[in-house]
Amino acid sequence: MNETARLIPAPDSTPSTRDRIHRALLIEGPRTEVVLIRHAQQVSTSRTAPRAVHLDPPLSDVGLEQADAVAAHLAREQFSAIYCSDLERARETAMRVARAHQSSLDPVVLGGLREIDVFGFGDDAHPDPTADELTAAGDEFLRTRRWEAFPHSERSDDFRARVYREIEKLALNHDGERFAVVAHGGVISAFLAAAFEIREDMFFYAAHTSVTRAFHGDGRWAMHTVNEIDHVRSHNLVSY
Repeated sequence: MNETARLIPAPDSTPSTRDRIHRALLIEGPRTEVVLIRHAQQVSTSRTAPRAVHLDPPLSDVGLEQADAVAAHLAREQFSAIYCSDLERARETAMRVARAHQSSLDPVVLGGLREIDVFGFGDDAHPDPTADELTAAGDEFLRTRRWEAFPHSERSDDFRARVYREIEKLALNHDGERFAVVAHGGVISAFLAAAFEIREDMFFYAAHTSVTRAFHGDGRWAMHTVNEIDHVRSHNLVSY
C-alpha cells in the first residue's frame, strides 16, 4: 500500500465544522458554568425615603414569591458554591436558592458583586440629585446606555472591570464546575458587556430572578442562555 495513502485520515475521523463550532463555543469539552441570577423584586422606595433605604431596600412580597420560584427552578442543579452581593435583596434571594438545595450551601457574600450606585446614595458627601439632574441623566442614558450619564456614578469602565474581575476569579477557582452568582441587573449586564466587548453598559434588562448562563474554558467565555424567566412567567410573577 502507498505510504502516503495510509496517512490520510478516514472522513469519519476528521473533526467536522459542527464539532469545531461546538468546541469553540464550549458546547462540548471541559468547561465551567456560571449561573447568573438577578435578585428578586425589592420594595419600591419614595424619593423622600432615607438614603440608606434607596441603597439597600429589602424584598417585596412579590419578590419573596419570585425568590422561592427561582429556588424551586434550580433545586435539582448541582452547584459547587453560591455567591451573592452584600445588598439585602441579593442576599435574601441567594439564601432561598441555597435552602432549596440538599447540599445546604451557605451563600458567600462578595462586595465586588454590589450593584452600581449611580446617584451616590452610599456616600453621604454626595447631595441628592435634583429633579432637573434626574431628567438630564435619564435623557443621556437613553442616548448612550452608559453609566456616566448619572451624577456621582461609578465610571462605566471601572464598574465593568470590578465585576468582570470578580466573576472571572470565581470561574478560575471553580474550574470544570457549576456555580451560582446572585447579583443585580446592572452587574449581569456589565459582566456580559465586558466579556463580549459590548459598548452599552445596559444592553438588556434582566428580569427579577431571571437566570443567565455563561461557559468559561480555554481562557474565553461563551454565552449559553440569557434571561430565562419561565419559572416566574408560569406564576404571573414577571417584573423588572
